[in-house]
Amino acid sequence: CDVITKSIPQNETTVRFDGFRGGNLPTHLFAGIIEKEAREGSKTTSSTNFAAHKVEMFNITVNGVSVNGYPIKVENGSPVYPLAKFNDTSDKLSNISCAGGFTLAEFTHNFLWSHHFQAEQSSTGWINIDIDFKAPLTDSKTLVIWCISPYTILLDKFCQIERIAR
Repeated sequence: CDVITKSIPQNETTVRFDGFRGGNLPTHLFAGIIEKEAREGSKTTSSTNFAAHKVEMFNITVNGVSVNGYPIKVENGSPVYPLAKFNDTSDKLSNISCAGGFTLAEFTHNFLWSHHFQAEQSSTGWINIDIDFKAPLTDSKTLVIWCISPYTILLDKFCQIERIAR
């Protein structure tokens, strides 16, 4: 799992993070926005309180082409589409082995954008994220991105990399 953090500029309504990860595509990507103070450590904010922060549109692209299911437009601040995409990405839709999930109320504090890379034109490329906000941000926020790749590193008896398996 690669964890990437990006500062979101203030006083902007459109933000683009170009080519923050290149090469082989991960299998899954999750992204959330938190307060800058929460990332740095604070007694008053939570580092896992991901909120919508008045996002109107969120887009994930590979080599400039939107991935399947994106861009997602948020209508009237409703988390329905991002929650449905999260449930699909985490394989919770129609999965009888999966216990529960987030309610709409719970998801407003766990607001994560997500994607399962499975139908892209290429297995390699540069990943970009575009965000449109309803109004310019007046305080500091951070975008936290998790890229999940199912690789296993096998070490030999001398602690040298023997093989990288997928």
